[in-house]
Amino acid sequence: ILSTISVPTVDRPMRLRRRQNLRFEALAREAYETMKENDRAGSICVVQKCYTLIGCQPDEHVLLLGPLQQLINSERKEILLFRRSRAEKSQKKRAKSTTTVDEERRLDWELKTRRRAIMRVMHEKLRLTTRQALVTHPRNQLESLKGRWHYFETTVYEIPSCEFIRLPLPLPRIGREWALSQFLLDIGPDSLVLCLKLMLLERSILVLGDNLSCVSTTACALIELLKPFEWASTFMPVLPPRMLDFINSPVPFIAGVSVRDVYAVEKDRRVLEAMSHGMSLLNLKTKTVHITAEKDVSKMISLDPYLLEKLKFLRCRLQSYLRENPLSALRNFNVFLKSGFSPQESLTLHSVTQAIEQHFSHFCGDLTKNGKAWKRYGTIDMNSNEFIYNPKWFLNPMETDQAFQEAMAHTQLFSSFVHEKRQDQMEIQEMMEGELGHYIANWIYGKWKQRRAQYRFDI
Repeated sequence: ILSTISVPTVDRPMRLRRRQNLRFEALAREAYETMKENDRAGSICVVQKCYTLIGCQPDEHVLLLGPLQQLINSERKEILLFRRSRAEKSQKKRAKSTTTVDEERRLDWELKTRRRAIMRVMHEKLRLTTRQALVTHPRNQLESLKGRWHYFETTVYEIPSCEFIRLPLPLPRIGREWALSQFLLDIGPDSLVLCLKLMLLERSILVLGDNLSCVSTTACALIELLKPFEWASTFMPVLPPRMLDFINSPVPFIAGVSVRDVYAVEKDRRVLEAMSHGMSLLNLKTKTVHITAEKDVSKMISLDPYLLEKLKFLRCRLQSYLRENPLSALRNFNVFLKSGFSPQESLTLHSVTQAIEQHFSHFCGDLTKNGKAWKRYGTIDMNSNEFIYNPKWFLNPMETDQAFQEAMAHTQLFSSFVHEKRQDQMEIQEMMEGELGHYIANWIYGKWKQRRAQYRFDI
């Protein structure tokens, strides 16, 4: 009988529309499964509603995300209570009554109306004043003890079960401070500097991991830490695994891929082929960086020992803060949204970004110090009035200095200078380990303890 039924012909637009609907349904199912996994992790703001932030500066995103999380939690709680009460009623009556449908519509209308009103209040309250926007980080630890820390404090009472929000100024950025803290604590400074130097050479980097939030935050941290430069090519913090063919693109990119089987992707033919043509791989699960097999790239990259030593010291300081306070914002995104980092944590992360930026500024010659230095490294086309940059003009002074420095390094003058520095360091080390060093350390510790009691700061 089924074989004799005539099937009506479907035109091509209709078939295409059905195919698109199936694809959209698959994408929605995949997104929902990801939402459930993130919800179980407890570290991501997940909701079935979508909020688009328009006209908000990236520096002020953290102002909105905390109250939005509170609003989402209150709506989810109210919907959950409604569904429980409806389930209790359905046990008594098998068929769904029209009253229940009306109640659902009424609840949905009330939530929408209240949400709009709350969003208007948030738009008015969650703004920095001109004075608050001008607050900057202290230049060093001593200045932070002498000075007074400023905070942005508010409570959106229109949100049911609202919580007090207190964020330090300047406001922490999710893509910079939060992402940097996770990268530094989980991966380490060696891989961080190595990836940044690969980006300076405009080499592609694929961030691979089994946690979506870790992959995206790591990719954002790489972009933010490239200052004083800006990544001018493709940036995709989350690349779907089915689009892995993109990595063979000739355009430099920074992309993140989150999959369960990390090792299968690492050995994928497309990944191996891309690594032979300029792409490097950052594996978050094994915490390793696989440098591209492109010729001479690995020879050009060297890690500055002074920078690494400083970053490792600052990382140890962050780890000590985390040991003292296991509930710190360094490991809890919800705490970060409510109160941000502590003054000490914020200052340490700021010192990390400063150290990296100062190191990269050395590659710019005098461009970062002199605003008119660019004139020496190019000409202006009289016809098009466009500036034409000439790399040779920028490299010639460096080549001359390199030749001079190479000749000076073989002189007795420079050899004596190195021995002097060694002798001075040995005398300082001997003094620090001797009786005088212990006396100075005890005296400084006593004074520091008095200051800590006065300003109520933890060392």
